[in-house]
Amino acid sequence: MLGVTQRCLDWALMKAKVNKCAAVALTGQTGRVHDPKLAMAGEPLPFLADKAVKLLGLPITTPFDSEEIKSSLMSN
Repeated sequence: MLGVTQRCLDWALMKAKVNKCAAVALTGQTGRVHDPKLAMAGEPLPFLADKAVKLLGLPITTPFDSEEIKSSLMSN
């Protein structure tokens, strides 16, 4: 999928902003989080656990713990 995206970006003479990306993978039925070690344009995508990310104003953390998100929101 990343290869197709990269080809489309190359065709449009555009460049991906890898520093604004994040990657995460969940394993099987356990739902454990691990780094998929993905790369785009030769640059590794940052692992979601190593980077603070917000989605619709809510912090996304690993493990995806709703209690941690609640406490973070209450402290702000």
